[in-house]
Amino acid sequence: MQPSSPVTSQMLPGCHDVKVEDGANHSLLFTVEDKPGALDACLHVFKDAAISLRHIESRPSKTFSWDYDMLVEFRGSVAAVPELVRGLKAKGAKSVQHIGADPVGKANGTPMRLVTS
Repeated sequence: MQPSSPVTSQMLPGCHDVKVEDGANHSLLFTVEDKPGALDACLHVFKDAAISLRHIESRPSKTFSWDYDMLVEFRGSVAAVPELVRGLKAKGAKSVQHIGADPVGKANGTPMRLVTS
């Protein structure tokens, strides 16, 4: 199953093609309303999927007034991403984007280009 949006990374000369597999580091960006419980409801989507977040940050949304954009990073399967996107939308997230994925264990920091098929 393909992610909801293209999984890409910066294209650099000499990149290696790498298939995104289980255990990749994923980034999702979603927008929540500024109201009690909105973020908690969205975070339960990750808890219910048994996914531990590795990083989370927020900032005022540039798209929706008085709302907040949440960036979360987690390690997991690319196949889990569409279900997370659906779950976040069902819990009230105004927009959800799969920013991308990075494979675990890059050899010597060599730049890589991700492929999903």
